[in-house]
Amino acid sequence: MFITGLPRIDARYRVIMLIASACGTNLGDFASQTLDLGYIGAVVPFVLIFVAMFVLARRLESGDEVFYWIAL
Repeated sequence: MFITGLPRIDARYRVIMLIASACGTNLGDFASQTLDLGYIGAVVPFVLIFVAMFVLARRLESGDEVFYWIAL
């Protein structure tokens, strides 16, 4: 069963997950250490971005996987 809006688990998915993991780790370190926000302070902008993406995806009601990848 394929759920609309979710990606297929294939080689493309695996590569993007590896890239997202590496970029997410580096971005989190940048926000918390380089910008001196601390670990808790660095969570706030990322939560706001995630909430904005969630609200936008719900309002558009599209089954596109773009929002899935941006959230990652």
